[in-house]
Amino acid sequence: MLVRGLIVVFFAGFFLLQGCVAVQSFPTAARAGETVTLAVGSLEGATETNLTATFTPNATPGIQVNLPIRSVFNIYPEKTSDANLSDVTAINNSRYLTVWSGHAVWLTVVVVDLPGDLPVGSGKIDIVLGQGVSPVINSKLISDVAIGIDVLPPVSPGDTPVGGDIPSAAPGLFQYYSDTYSSLQNGDLNRLKPVKQVLIRAVNTGGFYGSGLKVAAAEFKFNVQLSSVDSPNVNPDSGVMVIREENIYDYGQSIDWRGNAQTLAAQTQMSYSKQGNILTVNFISVTGELQERLIRFSIVPYTATGFDFAAAPNLISIKYFDLNGNELISNDVPELVNINF
Repeated sequence: MLVRGLIVVFFAGFFLLQGCVAVQSFPTAARAGETVTLAVGSLEGATETNLTATFTPNATPGIQVNLPIRSVFNIYPEKTSDANLSDVTAINNSRYLTVWSGHAVWLTVVVVDLPGDLPVGSGKIDIVLGQGVSPVINSKLISDVAIGIDVLPPVSPGDTPVGGDIPSAAPGLFQYYSDTYSSLQNGDLNRLKPVKQVLIRAVNTGGFYGSGLKVAAAEFKFNVQLSSVDSPNVNPDSGVMVIREENIYDYGQSIDWRGNAQTLAAQTQMSYSKQGNILTVNFISVTGELQERLIRFSIVPYTATGFDFAAAPNLISIKYFDLNGNELISNDVPELVNINF
């Protein structure tokens, strides 16, 4: 299955997306042996092990070369940007993505190291989705789209163009994120990937994620057993973090572009506490506009103190309440997804 994406415009300084899949990434040309970054739409669950990248030269379409994938991660627009908050510009906005995918606005990036013996000339890169990868359900465009790229000739010894020597082709370094206090160290792309976690999300039933129950409060209880080999004497109650994913429904808008009442901001607040093996996660919406099916968060071990899951967390109970404190009944049961276990 080829990737099918959605139009999302991030800041021009990083990517300018257009079209369906993956659309065109920067650069559009590279030499064999170099590294390229590919924008491949808005995927969920994508990793180096369940995506396949292939290069097909236009001159010999019968040849297909497998490309090694170095890293897969998501990038997000600035939280106060139009790409993250806009709701009135067109159908290809953040609300469109949120209600169909159930997750916030992000763009999946695949980093590929081109083999040194890649045929020179124009061609296309196809990204094929494996098991466990979900694209946006209602893609902006339906047709499959490959990524066009030109493989440049290798540099010959003695070639000196205007502006200086051309360095030999080599895998690109990620120089804009350092793992250490030294500016001489290059960043590790693998540190951009999700850490070991349990993701709590709504199950897609084929409809809009944002069409479920609206609540003023929610309480989740989990059984979370932790272990720590580095700090065995540290209280395990401090060994877990809960990371919540925000979306446009948290911020909301009171009117649409015609001036009609549309939605209120949920103004969502989250808190959590752990006593023994019981983790309690609470959500509050002072407007009562919290979309039950858009509640999405991850339970992460606090690895700075060496904690890890002794067993995968499991859900004990969920309670929902309206603005008057009355308990609400929901037929939806969220799913727990183990990531990088």
